[in-house]
Amino acid sequence: MNKKKLKVIAFIEALNAFHTDFRETQKYFKDQRLTQAEKKILECWLLLRDGRFDDILAILPKLSVDYDELVGSQKNLIWGITHNNRNDYDQALPYIQKSLEEIQSYHLPRLEFNVVNNLFVVYLNLKHEAGMKDTLERLLKIPVENQLQIICCLNCRFNYHAFLGEMNQAGKFLNELEEMISSMSEIQIITHQINKYIFCAKLENFDGCESALKAMKKNRKFQSSANYIYMRSMLEHLKKNKPLYIYKKDFNGHPFLYFQLKVIQSFESSDLNEALNYWNFLMALAPHTYKEKYEYCGDKSVFSLALDKYVHKIMEPSKVIISSGNKEEVLLSFLKNSTMPVRKEVLYEKIWGEPLLDKADGKKLQKLVSRVRQKMGIEIQFKKECYELLASKKAA
Repeated sequence: MNKKKLKVIAFIEALNAFHTDFRETQKYFKDQRLTQAEKKILECWLLLRDGRFDDILAILPKLSVDYDELVGSQKNLIWGITHNNRNDYDQALPYIQKSLEEIQSYHLPRLEFNVVNNLFVVYLNLKHEAGMKDTLERLLKIPVENQLQIICCLNCRFNYHAFLGEMNQAGKFLNELEEMISSMSEIQIITHQINKYIFCAKLENFDGCESALKAMKKNRKFQSSANYIYMRSMLEHLKKNKPLYIYKKDFNGHPFLYFQLKVIQSFESSDLNEALNYWNFLMALAPHTYKEKYEYCGDKSVFSLALDKYVHKIMEPSKVIISSGNKEEVLLSFLKNSTMPVRKEVLYEKIWGEPLLDKADGKKLQKLVSRVRQKMGIEIQFKKECYELLASKKAA
């Protein structure tokens, strides 16, 4: 393939400056050698760094770069990375593939490396093993020019082996990265700590997850990000049983994180209707990962661990088979066999064989519970619209 003539030398200089020391990028906004479109692309790189994805998506569709494929490759690369960071992996893939097509004939190893590295990340998020394998092989063939690229290669190798479940091999690459922290950029340090957190979660090493979070906390900007809030909240809930406090404004542009947290929060408060509602949102966004009856087909993670904590409990009551007996016996047997508080609607339908429709039905259930308490001398607690036989009585 013939090497294409470079027409945008100043733009390449600006890109190299951004990827080496982003603060150097500012001076290029006044450089008359750059077109307005090229300056907008530089602006988008800075917006990307700050996580301002909506602003980027408002700029790129209006940007015409037909005059040069290299400029077009950077537009498509940013477009793809933005979709990837918004968890829109299927939309991200064609943009980054197009970016690679446009850049590869220029023989610019540093820029090609950046595209291939990001393509690997998208394939990783899509769990596309063949894509990861081919992209990793291509990445390792590109001559590395600096320490930052060596770190990127190690990250990709770590993620690939972790995806395959080769945890010992993945751990070796993670340890190599740990020794190189002093050479990492700010973004690479955060990426490394996220990888460490995810790796430790798969091993259920919550102390390791906490260590990674403490390292992330040093970056004040990341500390307020949706990813950090999500990881901290899930870990504290798993490790210390802390209640989940979730504010939608903290998760703008991150619907998966918000809906996952809301599912777990709903389980925590025994609001099964609300849990199902948020699970349905997740199913609509990613039907191959989130399936009926809370079946999660994603990787082992803090979310899957939190989900397991509740799902086996909420599925348990349905396994209780009560074939005969009066309503008092059915009520007591059902509560004894349940491993978590039971929603009043679930209990009513189990006893009477029909849905709870109004306040009169609720009062009917209350009277039955009161009668069982008095006749059998047991303590049944009603809290957050759920009934529960207290543990001491259940054991007896």
